[in-house]
Formats: sequence, structure tokens, C-alpha cells
Amino acid sequence: MSRSNHPKIRALLREHEDGLSINSIAAALNLEADSVQGALDKMPDVYIDRWQTSRTSRIPFSVWIAVVPPPDCPKPKPEYKRTNARLAKLSSMESRESSQIRNRGLHSDARAASAN
Repeated sequence: MSRSNHPKIRALLREHEDGLSINSIAAALNLEADSVQGALDKMPDVYIDRWQTSRTSRIPFSVWIAVVPPPDCPKPKPEYKRTNARLAKLSSMESRESSQIRNRGLHSDARAASAN
């Protein structure tokens, strides 16, 4: 299992208040640019500050910055837990029999009553 590059990237971005491009981060930390991009996508405390173009290319590139949380930033209370809302919704759904699905959820006696 590979180790996370998040702490190294975070520390580097906090050292450079003006931000860094993905290629600059990759070069400074001796990492692949794809690995840096993947890590940045998963880090909640970094964001794209601006887009720039180089002198040799007109293709814009992103400049990333790390947020430095204030020391008195309130922390979430332990009773709040992150849950996957979709997973919770799926597990709370009742299973239906195939006959109910075919008959649009009507039971046989209800179907007979609606036919009359």
C-alpha cells in the first residue's frame, strides 16, 4: 500500500503563499504530475486560486493554494458522524417481491378490486 502524499503537498503549498502549479509541486517533491493531481482532488483544504498561461504555451494551468485554518476554528462534535446518504437510503428501502414490481406494487386482491 502506498503512503499518502497529502502531508507533503500540504506543507509545500503552505510554504508558498502565492500558490504552485501541479508541475511545480511534482518537481519539488519528485512525484508524478498525475499523482499530485489525484492527491489535490482528494484534499479538502486546497483549492484552485487562479488560472495562468505560460509564456511558451497558451494553455492555461491551475495555481493551487492550501487553506490554513485559524487556531480557534471550531471542531465538529464527536456525536456527528459522516454517513453516506445514498447508502443509508438504500439500506432503509424495503425489498419488494417481483410480483409487486410487475403489478406496479398492487397486491392481487387490490388489483381485482380496481378492475371491478
